[in-house]
Amino acid sequence: MISACTVAIQGMDRYLDVLVDSLKTKCTLVDELVVVMSDAVYPEEFVEYSGHLTIRMIHYPIGDYSAALCGHAPDLHKAIDRATNNYILITDPDVFFLSDVDRTYHGISREYGLSYIGVSHFNLGSEHQSYGYFPTVINLYTHKANLPDATWMEDKLCVPTLMVEYNPSWQKTPGKYLMPGGLQDHWKEFPHPNGYFDAGCNLWLWCKQQNLDWLSFQLPERLDCFQRNSWQKEDLKYPLNYNTALYKSNLEIGEGKFGNQDLIYHRTGASRMPAEGYVQLYEKLFSRSVPKLNLVS
Repeated sequence: MISACTVAIQGMDRYLDVLVDSLKTKCTLVDELVVVMSDAVYPEEFVEYSGHLTIRMIHYPIGDYSAALCGHAPDLHKAIDRATNNYILITDPDVFFLSDVDRTYHGISREYGLSYIGVSHFNLGSEHQSYGYFPTVINLYTHKANLPDATWMEDKLCVPTLMVEYNPSWQKTPGKYLMPGGLQDHWKEFPHPNGYFDAGCNLWLWCKQQNLDWLSFQLPERLDCFQRNSWQKEDLKYPLNYNTALYKSNLEIGEGKFGNQDLIYHRTGASRMPAEGYVQLYEKLFSRSVPKLNLVS
């Protein structure tokens, strides 16, 4: 079975409600959701049950990685560490599933011997992303055995910036391979070394060094998930979703191998935006009401 892993903050209750409902109704191989709440007042861990899905909540106060830029990555590490399954599905909390993505990822990865499968960044063309089309932590499926060990690049992983200028004064973070930032002596190896080095970027380097294979799905075109009059007011539109018809891989895989299956919808920017429109879109698409679980409040 598979453990889904995500990170949330205060005020994202309804996004998590949608994620839980989506996992329960679309994903039959995911039996655990691990959520790290990264801005808790005090540490706490508890377990909820919703149908076949175990929800493991880890409330974790902000620590050394308090900057918004870097906090996502170390908290994903906490979620992965708590996951009880060996197969993991890393996902953003503002994602819902449009089909049985878990079975799709698992089936394709087994058929082609993939170590990583998921979706590319929504910055299509990816000259903006250092790792190009490599799958991101927006939605990424793998086995724990495919992840770097604690000694990999231990003297180079650190608290960085999204861009590549290395600073020797950065705080070292050995074992935290999901940390953003280009690594000293290695960032120029990336497909787009002048692009962003966000959370999970160095998994591309790990795959290159270990000769691991990957595949990622893309959006049909570069669009916003919503039309906005301002940053605070938006009107969600659909479709804007990842689909199996468009994909890239470091393997030579011909076109049209995976049909035309919708995979996920990704909101983006949920930590800064209210969830009402997102919830309404989900409920309209699937003709169902999303129960309030109060996981974060």
